[in-house]
Amino acid sequence: MQILFRPLRRKPDLAPWLIRETWQSTRPREERLVRENAFTGSVGRESPGEPIPGGLHRALAAVVFSYRAFPESLVTPNLLRTPLETGDTVGTQYHLFPGIDLFFASRVLETFDAPQDGIWRTGFTYTTIVEHPVMGSETFSVEKNLATGEINVALRSWSQPITRFARCFATPCRILQARAGRAAVVRLRKMAEELSCSMDDA
Repeated sequence: MQILFRPLRRKPDLAPWLIRETWQSTRPREERLVRENAFTGSVGRESPGEPIPGGLHRALAAVVFSYRAFPESLVTPNLLRTPLETGDTVGTQYHLFPGIDLFFASRVLETFDAPQDGIWRTGFTYTTIVEHPVMGSETFSVEKNLATGEINVALRSWSQPITRFARCFATPCRILQARAGRAAVVRLRKMAEELSCSMDDA
């Protein structure tokens, strides 16, 4: 993990993270420190059936695959390309306090865009890289009910503090994780409202 002081104009460096291995990608048997989060929300609706090209589902999926689900005031992404693909490294510059950022990275394990049990799910799952303060994975998903057309967004994750820093500050870390998850759903809902309005105007 890098600590960046914005007044010094330090920039994050993704390069070292590209060659690091991921933390254990499967959930550990030791459950004592494992934390689960699930943040979901309905963000709109389109016609029933498969996602409509240029429709709300596809527009939100584009946001997710460019790692822009989190508010800009909270997270600045550092990517080599968009849309994200399996194997890509995702840099996260987390704005912790005014003038102080934390930088760490994760790696995309899988992407998905297909129907399952009546829901069309589009998104990706990434897992944390060694020297990330926590071990775990998170899934970002846009989900359309094929029968009703209702669209939901979801962030689901599990994590365990793994570095000494994270273990010492386990409770604050969990609070920050929850804050980010809730903020992402709120941002995606707001973006969905704006997109729906622009589509109606068109």
